[in-house]
Amino acid sequence: MAKEEKKGGRPFHFSAAASEMGDFMMANELVDPGFSGPAFTWTNNKDVRSQIYSRMDRFLVSSSILDSFQGLSVRHLTRLASDHCPILCSLREEVRRTPSRWMKFEDYWASYPVVWKLVLDKWKLPDLGSEVAKLHKKCQRSLRDLFFWSKNKFKELNQLKEMLDKEIHTLQDYECSPAGLPETQNESLRYKVQLLNSTLTRIMTWWGQRAKVRWIEEGDDNSRFFHSMASARRPSNRIVQLRLSDGQLTSEHDKIVEMVQGFFEQKWKGNSIEELGWPNLGSHSAILAQATAQLDREVTGEDIWQAVGSLGQNRAPDRDGITASFFKYFWDIVEEQVSLACLDFFRTGIMEPSWKDTIVAKILVNRMNGILPRLISEEQAALVPGRSISHHCLLGQEIMNKFKVSKAGAGWFAMKADME
Repeated sequence: MAKEEKKGGRPFHFSAAASEMGDFMMANELVDPGFSGPAFTWTNNKDVRSQIYSRMDRFLVSSSILDSFQGLSVRHLTRLASDHCPILCSLREEVRRTPSRWMKFEDYWASYPVVWKLVLDKWKLPDLGSEVAKLHKKCQRSLRDLFFWSKNKFKELNQLKEMLDKEIHTLQDYECSPAGLPETQNESLRYKVQLLNSTLTRIMTWWGQRAKVRWIEEGDDNSRFFHSMASARRPSNRIVQLRLSDGQLTSEHDKIVEMVQGFFEQKWKGNSIEELGWPNLGSHSAILAQATAQLDREVTGEDIWQAVGSLGQNRAPDRDGITASFFKYFWDIVEEQVSLACLDFFRTGIMEPSWKDTIVAKILVNRMNGILPRLISEEQAALVPGRSISHHCLLGQEIMNKFKVSKAGAGWFAMKADME
């Protein structure tokens, strides 16, 4: 079993056991639907210094069951007579939801040649307004046309897969007969196999977009894995309960919404800034001058394409449903208008609500990547390219070892400051 343990107040993990659990779940098509309640399900009931906590018990279900029971929830209950937590699975009635009318770009659409003509025809239509407004109208018009074109397309893919599978099986049975297959049927068999492979690729792309598993992009194709991951993501998107400010847990939907809204209103409210006492940056003046020149240079078409090309394929689309995949697939069509919209923003400094701000942010990030490591002190190890927070772990280990072996008469003192 995979364990997540806490010994003497410090959590640690068994990666080998976790790997075995992952292999077991994959082999048996099982998923972890998540849980609420205590994080650890077992304790050795020793004194504080010898206590061990572990998530030794898990509730696993097949992805098919999770598809059928979307209201399934798992809760770790309080330990009473045993050193293990009871685990309760509840099947609450799923609230009927109004079908979402939100449209988003599907990656598998781009595998159909007709899609290029659909986008090109809608993109060539003239629009009025700013360059950003034009881009937004063209994107929405293209997406809407693709959406209505694709009605029932995925359902047809599954039907086509079943039909081709049966036909190929029949032809291969004839192929193995003493008479063999005529040449015309041999050609038909090769064609159907090729069509089945392309159909499976489209279906896998559809599931992969919903599974949102990044490390599989360059790994083995595994449709069953995508099914399991997509099923497991559904319950994890729900917030079942939150802890109130008084420490009590609540499962009431209205209170959960109120807490989430209040948290972010408090987190992002304006704060006064004290301008006195800031460090002198005179020694960095040469670096700052170089950084300023690099940041202030004109944005070019190459900068825009590098930003688009470095975006993830289908990472969280904006409200307009357009992902980076759309711009990548149809760059030859959309390049001019996207470039005009980006350059218009950098010229005016005005960003309309409909604008895809991800591209602008990526352009700025790409420029700062080569500058920040020279401006940020070496003590800041995380979130800087080329540095690793594990260096701090090694440093902490060395400090503790120094305390242990030092012959100094005076004592040593270490302090860890955790700041947000």
